[in-house]
Amino acid sequence: MLAFIVWNFSYRDIVTGLGFDITAPDQPVIGIGFFVTSDFIAFYIYYALITALFAGFWFTYAPHKWQMWSVLGSALILFLAHFSAQIYVAYNNWRLPFFDLVQEALTGEVEVPAGDFYDLIISFTVLS
Repeated sequence: MLAFIVWNFSYRDIVTGLGFDITAPDQPVIGIGFFVTSDFIAFYIYYALITALFAGFWFTYAPHKWQMWSVLGSALILFLAHFSAQIYVAYNNWRLPFFDLVQEALTGEVEVPAGDFYDLIISFTVLS
């Protein structure tokens, strides 16, 4: 949990320290590409390093026959909880352009191509 707290308060320093660009895109990334932005890749590296350091310490300091499950299993559960929250963020990023497109189509002021709808529906399907 401490690793998540450190990440949330100083991730910009960590991301630049890992050599990634932290400039935010002009618009949110829609679809599965949301999970491979530089911020996410830096987080994956950071979390893997922190988990390896934590596990390495406990494996040498207090070896136990169940520590593989307890230490690495707990790290996996925490990572999956964080990742599932990010999935909801990705859904929210998808909703804005989709419902803006629906609104444009319903007002009838602008012709909205069906391909735009299909692209957004496919990106939602890939996310799900």
